[in-house]
Amino acid sequence: MKRAILLFPLLGPAFGAAQPLKDPFRPPQAIIQAQSSAESVVPVRPVVRVLVISKDQRHAVIDGVVLKQGDTFDQWRIMQISPKGVRLQINGAEELMSISPRVTITPSKAKP
Repeated sequence: MKRAILLFPLLGPAFGAAQPLKDPFRPPQAIIQAQSSAESVVPVRPVVRVLVISKDQRHAVIDGVVLKQGDTFDQWRIMQISPKGVRLQINGAEELMSISPRVTITPSKAKP
């Protein structure tokens, strides 16, 4: 009886220790590393959420950051802010990005 009790601690690591489960849907490590290195090279497209345009100022909220013309965000440079959107430049290429999600706010007409 004592022998059986002494064997269980020895067999514990072989049978009782759980090994980490592998996700059968997880891509191989080589693919994950290739994707992460590719993502670090290609900048993420910023998302324009709000445009503030008045006579004296023009600001855009991009990914939660308030920016004005001439500012730099990550690798993007703000070239112009207009009612149509924000014209951004990266690596010499320009792109016009509009508000996402697309929202148009117009002044309401006062009732007499």
